[in-house]
Amino acid sequence: MDHAVILMDADGAPVISAYLRGGTVLGLLVPPGDHRLTVASGAGQDWQGLPDMFGTPAIALPEPLRFRIDGARREGQSITLEPDGDGLRITDRQNRVICQLADRDSTRVVETLPSGTQFRYLEQRLDPRSIPCD
Repeated sequence: MDHAVILMDADGAPVISAYLRGGTVLGLLVPPGDHRLTVASGAGQDWQGLPDMFGTPAIALPEPLRFRIDGARREGQSITLEPDGDGLRITDRQNRVICQLADRDSTRVVETLPSGTQFRYLEQRLDPRSIPCD
């Protein structure tokens, strides 16, 4: 089964949505806020687009999920979906915190102008990476 994942704000307006092929993992960058989760499932050939999705009832979490950014910390959620008869159920939900770190690399560069004057500078590169944090 495939899945449509929709996060909505407190007023019910869609914030972000994604289509997930069955058996795969979806990583979604979600804007900060408290968002309500709705998931619809069905066979890929039954997809009807929004708002009808697969033509079957969707499931929704009763409480909103919290997503925050605090400095280098990105606070989000991990959700596990499993089949339940003809439908779907959420079997696990965990808070996840990712820390964004930056590796800095500097290269010393010396260049000579056509006039013969040399100038020096540091060429810096910043490579962000994300790791789970406490």
